Amino acid sequence: MNVLARFLFERKLKSLKRKVQVSSFDTAETALILFNADLEEDVKPVENFLRFLQSHNIEVMALGYYPRNNDKINLYENDDYLYFHRKDINIRGAVSDHKIKRLMVKDFDLLFDFNRKNIFPLKYISGLSRAKFKVGKANAYQKEICDLTIQLKEDNLKELITQIKYYLPKFQQKQ
Repeated sequence: MNVLARFLFERKLKSLKRKVQVSSFDTAETALILFNADLEEDVKPVENFLRFLQSHNIEVMALGYYPRNNDKINLYENDDYLYFHRKDINIRGAVSDHKIKRLMVKDFDLLFDFNRKNIFPLKYISGLSRAKFKVGKANAYQKEICDLTIQLKEDNLKELITQIKYYLPKFQQKQ
């Protein structure tokens, strides 16, 4: 992404006001999952985690990013999944799709940032989302954006999800 996009993002991020509120699987009502839909090894763990959250009566939306323009991705959209790609990002790096903009201003109880490849459009959404509690891997930008980050020895989404399932309830108990 270009220098202007990063500059504008950082400026918007500094002015973002949101209320941080810890939620667990038992107290959250809504959640957003951000992931790279182009990584085939991430699709099944995201699907399983989405079902896990739904089993806790959490209304979940998974938002996947494809780096290449691909009209076929719209075939996979349903009530639980929304996909976007490069054509949904404007020249300044901002999201131009109205459905995604609405997700960014929604006060989700939980946001799970599964952006393992430091993809700017996912970083943009995660950073500017008004979600009350953001969780992600202790990686590049997530350390600054997420409220709870988890350090892993290997870059493995299944392991990250296992650790989230272990630590998030404990984090809630400490509050």
